[in-house]
Parts: sequence; C-alpha cells; structure tokens
Amino acid sequence: MNPGSAYCPDWFKKKYVVYQRGVASKSKFEVCKKGDVFGIWFAEKGRVAHMGMIESIEGNLVVTLEGNTGGDGGRDGDGFYRKYRLKKQIFNVANYIK
Repeated sequence: MNPGSAYCPDWFKKKYVVYQRGVASKSKFEVCKKGDVFGIWFAEKGRVAHMGMIESIEGNLVVTLEGNTGGDGGRDGDGFYRKYRLKKQIFNVANYIK
C-alpha cells in the first residue's frame, strides 16, 4: 500500500484519491479526514510538488503537518511544521488508512 517513494505524485494514485479539485466524482472535501495525505499543485512544475498530512479540518481551514517546509509556506524549507491552509489550496487528498 505504501508508495515507496518520496516523489509527491506517487502518493496520489487513482485508487487512493478521495478528493480532487475539479473532478466531479471526487469533489466532496467532507470525505477527507485526519491522517489523509494531501497534495498541493504547483503550476510552474505542472504537478503536485508538495504534500503533507491532515491533522484536522476546522471550517474552511485544514490543519496540516508538513515536512520539508518553512514558515513562509514554501515547498522547500528547514523543518517540520503545523500549518493552517485554506481548503481551496488543497489539490487532492489520498487515504491510505482503510
């Protein structure tokens, strides 16, 4: 079940994706839950290029746990942080806990 890779797109195989922005059959963010893995799309890369784990969902905010990031919100950073992201920032979510 584990993707076996640190390459972000490997974590979002179709059979594990429970939410994807712009895809009608997977447009309900309400199915996302604690422990799910989320991805953020970077247009300049043309792919999901940063990911983390959902800690909780509070209204329009998603509390996340993210590595390789920094206080400025970039995808390359100096540590592991708890962040508060808007739902609209999340491109897709995968569930590996069945």
